[in-house]
Amino acid sequence: YLKEYSASPLFYMPVGPDIQEYDQWARKIFAGQFFWNEVPIHAPFYPFFLAGLFRFFTVDYFNIRFVQIMIGLLAAIPLYIYLLGRKDGSPLKSMVPEIFLFFSCVYPPLIFYEGEIISEALLIPLLSVCIYFLYRAEEKEGFLKKVFFFVSGLCAGLAVITHPATIFFVIAEAAYLAFRGRSKKNIAKLLCFGIAAALPVVPVSLYNSLLAGKPVFVQANSGFNFFLGNNPDSTGSC
Repeated sequence: YLKEYSASPLFYMPVGPDIQEYDQWARKIFAGQFFWNEVPIHAPFYPFFLAGLFRFFTVDYFNIRFVQIMIGLLAAIPLYIYLLGRKDGSPLKSMVPEIFLFFSCVYPPLIFYEGEIISEALLIPLLSVCIYFLYRAEEKEGFLKKVFFFVSGLCAGLAVITHPATIFFVIAEAAYLAFRGRSKKNIAKLLCFGIAAALPVVPVSLYNSLLAGKPVFVQANSGFNFFLGNNPDSTGSC
């Protein structure tokens, strides 16, 4: 995919909605401007991640795209190995690991997003790792159980400041942990997961709120695509 895509002039010129904006923000961070002066229209974690790749690969887009795809695949491996260990002889469960691995490798939207200068390249690996640690945490006991829930929550929080729609996943998981069985252990799980998820989100939200002078969650244009797609006066452009 990258070999074919690199034949296009657009491969080395990140243009288009979101892509160009992430690239420009990452370049500012790469130049040493770590704090933004107005509430951005995108979540901040991916630009910082991209700026880190710039540091390693000197703005070489082929290597950056390649590393993003490899990170996506590597993040899927622990979940695949976990699913292998959950086989119980039933025909459906025995197929799940291979189906998961197959789509992780050849599903076109995944290949596209993980090879593009866009937040999903980081969002998908973060959620894969988060889900892996959630599964493992349910199997552990004692201190290690809390650590695994904390790590999963931290990945979820980083995913929120990568793409704020992830908050719906966090809320759903928190509700599941809170009401499954309704025991004191559930409260401990919820606290470990919830506190860790809040750690990356709260500083970003507070900083944006101070800049805007009003409460702001992660970015300034929440719901913009929904509004654009459902506005009868929309021309289809930003």
